[in-house]
Amino acid sequence: MKWLVILEPDSETSDWAVWCPELPDCVCAGETEQEALENIREAIALYFKRILFNTKTKYKNILLET
Repeated sequence: MKWLVILEPDSETSDWAVWCPELPDCVCAGETEQEALENIREAIALYFKRILFNTKTKYKNILLET
């Protein structure tokens, strides 16, 4: 799956900010462009891992009576 990310230099710190507009709160930074991109890849993976965990947690304790 491909995700659009925005990569932007920080003029004050010389670090790179990167975020994925389609995934709320999925933001990272890095000292280099490459590090920032590696970090956002990990952040995107963790984003979906968190959603999967929350979905399982949310529904695993439901008792169905028949």
